[in-house]
Amino acid sequence: SEVDIALVGDSHAEHLFVGLAEELPQRNIAYYILAALPTRSAGAEMSRVIDHVASSNTIDTVIVNAWWPYYEEIPIPELASTLNEFRASGKSVFVTDDIPDYPFDAVQCRYQAAPLLPFNTCAEDRVTDRERASSFYPSLVAAVEDAPGVRLLRTRDYFCDAGSCSMARDGRLLYRDSNHLNLNGSRFLAKSLLEGNNEFKNAVSASGQRTG
Repeated sequence: SEVDIALVGDSHAEHLFVGLAEELPQRNIAYYILAALPTRSAGAEMSRVIDHVASSNTIDTVIVNAWWPYYEEIPIPELASTLNEFRASGKSVFVTDDIPDYPFDAVQCRYQAAPLLPFNTCAEDRVTDRERASSFYPSLVAAVEDAPGVRLLRTRDYFCDAGSCSMARDGRLLYRDSNHLNLNGSRFLAKSLLEGNNEFKNAVSASGQRTG
């Protein structure tokens, strides 16, 4: 069937897919990803993605995500331009601040109880995560503010408490490596978003859903 909800960005947009698709079975969700920021300066292929999503008459919601700290700089005007293109056709547009990334791999968390690996860990200090996020956060916020009607989803917070951020929750590993969610993580984040953000829930659960 025609696509209702578009995930746009890099592989960090892709890792949202399973959780949202399972939580919203009456909606047709697709991801459009390249190893690049979702801006036209990323090249012709990303421009084609932007054109397709912006011009679609069936896509009513766009969720933009990327591994923001991976890129040396977020070009504020260019990212804002992409978001404004999506908004111009009346779509609901959301940008996530992604998830915490770690200086260790998920395998170290998965086997942290193994007696031969006594130094493994699943968590990192919240202050350290905030310091890492400071490299991109002001630019991301500025781009969203330059795109009226676009909303920022603070998804990092779902993985953190006041003291630390963790790649595990209730004894379940949520990551597949140092910076991507596994299936558990995708499902956890989708459920957290739908339960914790009514504006987002209302947009992705819009009336007039297609059933296939």
